[in-house]
Amino acid sequence: MSSVSRILRLCLLALALAACGAGAATAQSAASDVDRVFLDYAQDRSIDGAYSAGELRAALERTGGDAAYRDFERAVQRVFDRDILGLSDDGPSGAGGASGLELPEPQAPGDQPPWPLLALTGLAGALVLAGVGSTVVRRARR
Repeated sequence: MSSVSRILRLCLLALALAACGAGAATAQSAASDVDRVFLDYAQDRSIDGAYSAGELRAALERTGGDAAYRDFERAVQRVFDRDILGLSDDGPSGAGGASGLELPEPQAPGDQPPWPLLALTGLAGALVLAGVGSTVVRRARR
């Protein structure tokens, strides 16, 4: 019976060591991904590679909000805007000189009447009439 318990202990010890090794490998690969982001930025002061949002977030967390990393944080924000949100920061585009971050110009109304505005105006009028009518009925019952 002691040999069975000894084998069981050895198996549990081997399993625990394997779990620790897998956790260390995962932590090392996460650290190398963050290091790749820093190295990419260090080459030309821009982040040109394809990184996931998790990798960029981990790189930002490693800076710890230190003021020395403000330019790096701005570069990461540009990557978030460009790749994840789909916003463009290419500068002026087209003949109007509007960048991709500006709102579009509103269109002039067509020949159709503003049906939603008319419907809301009718509802507001009905509410006013109901309020006046209930006030008259309440005062008449006094």
